[in-house]
Amino acid sequence: MTVIEKVINDKFKANSYFFIENNDCVIIDCNIKTIEYLYKNKLNPAYMFLTHEHFDHIEGVMQIKKEYPNILIVSSSLTANLIKDKKSNMSYYSDGIGFEEDGVDIYTEDKSAFHFNKHIINTYSTPGHTECGIVIEIGHCLFTGDTVLDVKTPATLLNSSKQQLIASLDFIDNHFDNDTVFYQGHGEPFLKKDWNKDISIGTNKKIKNNI
Repeated sequence: MTVIEKVINDKFKANSYFFIENNDCVIIDCNIKTIEYLYKNKLNPAYMFLTHEHFDHIEGVMQIKKEYPNILIVSSSLTANLIKDKKSNMSYYSDGIGFEEDGVDIYTEDKSAFHFNKHIINTYSTPGHTECGIVIEIGHCLFTGDTVLDVKTPATLLNSSKQQLIASLDFIDNHFDNDTVFYQGHGEPFLKKDWNKDISIGTNKKIKNNI
């Protein structure tokens, strides 16, 4: 049986997802509650994918790598470098102190494929919100990080590009069918058929959640 669960960072409401099959799992993004969920549910993590370098999506990576040394941490090479610096991962600007993470094992390409039990996991480079962004496809599930949100995707931050974001959103719109479920980095999942690209690139109207 396959299930998808999430834990939410209290302060920034960032999602860390678990794609679970029996006691095995794949993690998408990390926050301080991620390791607690692993302990509580006695899960065996095979991979952790980091959608981008921002602190609310990476906190606790090194702790998990220490406690679960066989897990493979996956990200773009840019993300792997930027999480090591508290200003680049933006944690410094949150509290004036910040933190740094490390431990990525595998770098993604423009498109990469991984195997988890009988599942194929595809990753795609989707710069825009940040130059480092990737999305992760498992079956009809697309874990979008902050590339696709049900509100305007921020594209004025460090390493952001509105032009790249528009190109990435066009790719997602053309590549994935309407039954794809978008598991966003903040908020609840929604179907691609309910997505209006204009919301992600500039309007303030929120998408209706029909899941």
